[in-house]
Amino acid sequence: MTTLLLIRHGETDASDKLLAGWMPGWHLNPRGRQQVEKLAQRLADHPLAAIYTSPLERTMETAEAIARRHGIEPQPVKGIGEVQIGEWQGKTFVEIAEVREWVAYNALRSGVRPPGGELMIECQTRMVQEAERIARKHPNDTVALVSHGDPLRVLIAYFLGISLDLLSRFEISLASLSVVRMADGGLHVLCVQYGRNSGMKLVIFGLSINSSWGNGHATIWRGLCRALARRGHRVVFFERDPPRRSAVVRSPDESARAIRNNRHLLLHSRTLWHPAELHQPKDVREFADFCASVTRRYA
Repeated sequence: MTTLLLIRHGETDASDKLLAGWMPGWHLNPRGRQQVEKLAQRLADHPLAAIYTSPLERTMETAEAIARRHGIEPQPVKGIGEVQIGEWQGKTFVEIAEVREWVAYNALRSGVRPPGGELMIECQTRMVQEAERIARKHPNDTVALVSHGDPLRVLIAYFLGISLDLLSRFEISLASLSVVRMADGGLHVLCVQYGRNSGMKLVIFGLSINSSWGNGHATIWRGLCRALARRGHRVVFFERDPPRRSAVVRSPDESARAIRNNRHLLLHSRTLWHPAELHQPKDVREFADFCASVTRRYA
């Protein structure tokens, strides 16, 4: 069984401003160096057999910061490099915000090719091929792959069976860590976006609460929230579109109100957390059992 640590590079001066693509010269800025040093410190006690990285400066520098603590050299691999965005490379997001092809690209990632660039399915294909090749090469090791936001998103989307047209529903933040275990019998995505630098730690998908259960589940949930809060966890509820309609729950009472409004649940955690499958308790008893298991494991 191979454990893949999927790592996005740290911040550069181009981050969130322009499409750097494969342009040379974009190095980590001071904040980016600080981000990757913190990540490297957290990984220092986890043995790594190898570190494979996109050959661009920002990913090489991220990989080098991690590799130093393990006495190994990063191995550049073109196949896990940035998405080829063709004529958009070097453009600012402001410049292309109203460009028709750009709007279409973000609405239909599976079918729109950047002018002179690659389709997202082509990026996904090479990312999957490289991940599988590395897993075969390291059948019982933990290995790091340092890459970029969209290439990591398409790789994780493949592992989770998510359509390329739904990539905007989750993020891969700068200097974040996602973990996948691959074996002959299948694979498991253990976590997505672990890291203090991440804006989101996606850990449980779609826990539905039935508001017709009455108030019993609210009492149970208050206890779980308090237990998780003591360990520094946060709780977020969302409806159909988490990025735009999420609501951070600041207290157990507030979370109970959110449950009564029949929203769905997304737990944010500061610890590695195995993402659950869609979980829809049939009744209060099953919901109580679920909350008890979460409390035993994480609180």
